[in-house]
Parts: sequence; structure tokens; C-alpha cells
Amino acid sequence: MDIKKAWVHLIEHSGNPLMPFILQEAYGKVDKLGQAMAARASKAKVSEYWEMLTSAWEDDDELEEISGDPEFIIALAGMLCESLRGYVRKVSND
Repeated sequence: MDIKKAWVHLIEHSGNPLMPFILQEAYGKVDKLGQAMAARASKAKVSEYWEMLTSAWEDDDELEEISGDPEFIIALAGMLCESLRGYVRKVSND
């Protein structure tokens, strides 16, 4: 991926000249959050939450109950990092 081209496309798509920096900072912080919380987390539970997040969700009470679990936050952080990378790839290829 051509970084300069990617940055130009990010700026064009968002209209914000700081978008490359904002995305870079967001990715870094979310990635660090997930890594910091992972030390004592259950990998199996993280995977379970990842599966739940990518499937149909019908029970709002269940979401409220698990939303504070470290493994749930790690799964969300991982998904957000993947989404940010995917967005940059998509915009860079436009």
C-alpha cells in the first residue's frame, strides 16, 4: 500500500486534513487497550464474544450484562482495529 496515496484518499473521503492522524491515533489506542486487558483474559471467552458480535443479536439484556467484561471489551477492540484497517484499505483502493 502506498502510504502517501492512502493519506490523500483519507483526506479526500473525510474532508478532514487530520484524518490520517486521527485514524492512526485511534488504532494505536484501541490496540493498546486490547493488549493491556488481554494479560488476564480468557482467550476462549474473547473468541466467544467475537462470535456473538458478528452474529444476529436479539437479547439487549444479555448485551448489558456482558458489556463490562474485559473479554468483551477486548473483542470489541479487536473488531474496531480490523474495521479501521479495512477502512484504510478500502479508501486507499478507491
